[in-house]
Amino acid sequence: MMRTERDNETLKSLQDYRNIIFAIRIRQKKMAKLIQAAAPAQKLTTSYEIHEGSYQPKRFEAIDALEAIAHNKQLIDSGFDRLEQVENALAFLEEEERLFLVMYYVDAVPISYIASALNYASRQSIYNLRERAVTKFSQIMGCDCRGLDKT
Repeated sequence: MMRTERDNETLKSLQDYRNIIFAIRIRQKKMAKLIQAAAPAQKLTTSYEIHEGSYQPKRFEAIDALEAIAHNKQLIDSGFDRLEQVENALAFLEEEERLFLVMYYVDAVPISYIASALNYASRQSIYNLRERAVTKFSQIMGCDCRGLDKT
């Protein structure tokens, strides 16, 4: 069975799931520091490096603390939206399909261990499960399934 471009895009969102969680945690910590630092004054100092073919020393630029906090909050909210979208799609799958996708694409567990954990003796049957799970996940991610009951 040939995977479509949509299947590959939705698998990318599943593979990014763990990265999104880490990014949210980092942004939350950064936002806490911004809030703490912004309490007495409304300006913070941040640094960045400019690379234009040669080393340049760090420059400092004053930024509006409230703007930085709002930007971090926006990034965190969009991360939560992506997580919610993936989790809603996973909820519509059968337990076996959901376990496979999470173990293989999120946790990077080798397929032989997944086959053993799910009690699959045949190598072909675990590949059939993968294709079925990928196709269903892709179809669910392609529709707006919020508010629908899994029946």
